[in-house]
Amino acid sequence: MNEIEVFMELLDEKSIDYILSEFFLDKNSKQNKLLKKIKLQKLLREPTISKMNKKYKIKGSSPIQSVKMGLADKDLINCNKDNFIDILISGEKFKLSNIEQFCTAYIKFPEIIQKNLEIIIENNKNGDFLFKGINDFKVSKPMDYLELKKLQKDIEVLKMIIEKNKIEVSKIKNENNRLYNENKRLNNENKELKNIIKKMKRTFVCLKKKV
Repeated sequence: MNEIEVFMELLDEKSIDYILSEFFLDKNSKQNKLLKKIKLQKLLREPTISKMNKKYKIKGSSPIQSVKMGLADKDLINCNKDNFIDILISGEKFKLSNIEQFCTAYIKFPEIIQKNLEIIIENNKNGDFLFKGINDFKVSKPMDYLELKKLQKDIEVLKMIIEKNKIEVSKIKNENNRLYNENKRLNNENKELKNIIKKMKRTFVCLKKKV
């Protein structure tokens, strides 16, 4: 696989929409995902940057290079090789998507990334750390550390869902209490009405006897 093919494999529909809109001023997000993907791939293969948003045009650059520069993390670009991987694994840049990690690494270490494209795409398919198994990157922390960070993030998401569910349950309980009280009030009102009806019936009987 070549650079653009790997780049496209790392994109979800949200990323495709963002790149088309931000870098090529194409805001037609309602198009079919496959059509948008084909359109973006064609734009990235253009020999010039003429169709790009002018703020991302880099003289002498290609569209794919300009997009990579735009998506790359500016802080990580200034790191050395060891710190680059350590920061990614430690979670300091855990918010970066795979495509942002890929672009940053490609700008910083083009030769390493170019010769390991197959490993990167395989890691992406398996949901692994994008640069797992690349010998040039000496990972100083065990890969289990990354899995732990993922697990911690998942736990936080689940906690948020639980809290949201608690709020919904509380609303339902309050509504149930309201309905219970309303039901109780109506039952009491019905009892009173029944008593009134009984009294009226007795009065009716008494009056009928007198007639």
